[in-house]
Amino acid sequence: LRLFAATDSPKLEDVVSPGKLTVFDLSEIDNARKKQIIVSYLCRRLFKLRKRAKIPPFVLVVEEAHNFAPEKAEKRHALAKGPITTIAREGRKFGACLCLISQRPVQLATTALAQCNTNIILRITNPFDIEHVGQSCEGIDRAMLDSITTLRVGEALFVGEAVGSPVFVKIRKRRTSFSAKGRDLEIIARKFEEDNSKKKEDVEAFL
Repeated sequence: LRLFAATDSPKLEDVVSPGKLTVFDLSEIDNARKKQIIVSYLCRRLFKLRKRAKIPPFVLVVEEAHNFAPEKAEKRHALAKGPITTIAREGRKFGACLCLISQRPVQLATTALAQCNTNIILRITNPFDIEHVGQSCEGIDRAMLDSITTLRVGEALFVGEAVGSPVFVKIRKRRTSFSAKGRDLEIIARKFEEDNSKKKEDVEAFL
């Protein structure tokens, strides 16, 4: 992926098309500021292209959204916050939709969170996050907030326009293949030990 040049490569107009999922994987980038710059650029560019009808309506999914649109951070440390909140406020009238995913909703920009029409809430145990969710989502009572802490894997609470009233659901198991980036911790640890043992054996054999 080449950005910030006279022409993007590949062109965003080509990677955003009906029925197509495009993933911008930033996991190999350790520098937080670089990630901010890239996400900021993509948000601005995609929104601009959509307003000019150069690309079809889209849903932009932002993982770890609290890192890109934090509630409390200096502007220089939250370069993507402005573009994300802009799409959250103005995007729907242009067909530019936004999905924010975060494990720490209390750290997510209130402006962006308040614009979300539907909230899908999985298990939360941090009391500050729970209170924040209660204040941000209409229709959730104390009993529901208490139930959020006991949700099991695959269970969630849906709140907002997608449902008539808050409803608890159980999400089916995935039908797609398991992601290589989501390997079991035990497998990763075992491979680490095996690699270390092999390195030690190679060193001893060399000596």
